[in-house]
Amino acid sequence: MIYLLIYFIFIPILFILSPFRSKKKQKLVIQTAKIGDYANSSIIFDIVKNFDIVIDSVNIDFANFDCRINNKFEINTIKNNFLKKIRLAFRLYFNGYSDVYVMMPNSLNLFLAQFSFAKNIKTIEHEFCSLTFKLLSFNMQKIRHDTSILTLISYLRMADQNIQHDFNHTLKLRHINLKFKKRIQDPLFVPKQPKINCSEKFKVGISLTARNKIKTPPSTTWNKIFKILNQFDVEVYIFGIKNEDSLLRDIDTQNVKIISMVDKLELKELPYHISKMDLYISADTGNYYIADSVSTPTICMMGPCFASEQRGVFNSLVIQSNLEPISSVFHTIREIDASRYFELNNKDEENIIDFIQSIDKHYC
Repeated sequence: MIYLLIYFIFIPILFILSPFRSKKKQKLVIQTAKIGDYANSSIIFDIVKNFDIVIDSVNIDFANFDCRINNKFEINTIKNNFLKKIRLAFRLYFNGYSDVYVMMPNSLNLFLAQFSFAKNIKTIEHEFCSLTFKLLSFNMQKIRHDTSILTLISYLRMADQNIQHDFNHTLKLRHINLKFKKRIQDPLFVPKQPKINCSEKFKVGISLTARNKIKTPPSTTWNKIFKILNQFDVEVYIFGIKNEDSLLRDIDTQNVKIISMVDKLELKELPYHISKMDLYISADTGNYYIADSVSTPTICMMGPCFASEQRGVFNSLVIQSNLEPISSVFHTIREIDASRYFELNNKDEENIIDFIQSIDKHYC
C-alpha cells in the first residue's frame, strides 16, 4: 500500500516533468524472478526486441550476452534502499517507455511500472492476487492467468492477445509447438575452452537439488534414476553450485561415470554446456528450463508443482505425482517435506527408460 501512496504523492511532479522525458518510445520488461522463470520469459524477447529490462542479479550474465536487450537494471541493488528505489523509478520515467511488460507482478515492480508513465502497461493477474495488486495495477492491461494455463501462453498473450491458451489437452505431450521459441541468450555465449568431453557417450546432465528445497528429490528417487542410467552407455554431468556433488555420497550411483561441473562454470557459460547434453534430468529447476530453452531433451520430476502451469515444451518427459500439486509460479510454497511427491512407480520407470531409448542414438 505504501507504494501506491508514494506514487500518488509524485503524480503532480511527473505531469510537470513530462515534456522532458525521452521521446524514443522504448520498451521495458520487468522480470525479477529467478533463473527458471527468466528462461521462460525469454519466449517474448523476440517479439519485444530492443528493450530494457529490470532484472534479478542472478540473471545478469544471461542478459549481458543477449543482443535483444539494451539497458539492464538490477533490482537487488535497490530493494532495501528507499532513495535508490525512487532514483530508479525516475530513471525509468525519463526513459520515456511506451510499453512496459510486468512479468513478475509484485508491489515494487508494479510501482516501477506505474512510475514509468508508459502509455501501455501489461501485467499478469493470477488467482492469488492481493488487494495491493488490484490497487497498484488499476490502469494496466491485465492478462488473466491461473494454474490451468501454461505460463508461456500467458507471457505470449502479454505481447499478442490473439494467442490461444487452451493447452490442457497437451499435458501428456512431450513437445508443444509454439509460434515463438525460448532463448535465454541471443546469440548463445560460447566459451573459449568448453569443459565437456569429446566422447561418443550419451551425455546426461543432472541437477540433484533445487533452490527451493521442496523441489529437491530425495536420494531414494535418485537411486532409481541412476539404476536406470546404468542400463545405458552414459556419462553423467552434475551441474550446480557449492556442495551439490557431495550429495552423491548418499546416492547409489551404480558405478555410472560421473563428471562434476559444480562450481566450474561461469553462469554465462551454463546454457552452452547444457546445450551439449543429450539429456537433462532434474526437478522443476532453473537448469531444467535452461535445457528446454536450448533444445536439450529433458526429464522433469515435477514434484509438488503444477505441470499444467509450467513445464518444458521441447521434447520433455514430465513425471507427475498422483498427489494434488500445491506450489505454483506466482504462489510458491516453501519449508515443507515434499519428498512423497517424488516417488517413482513402475510405470514412471518404464516411461523414463522408453524416453531415453527414443533419444539415445545407439537405440535409433
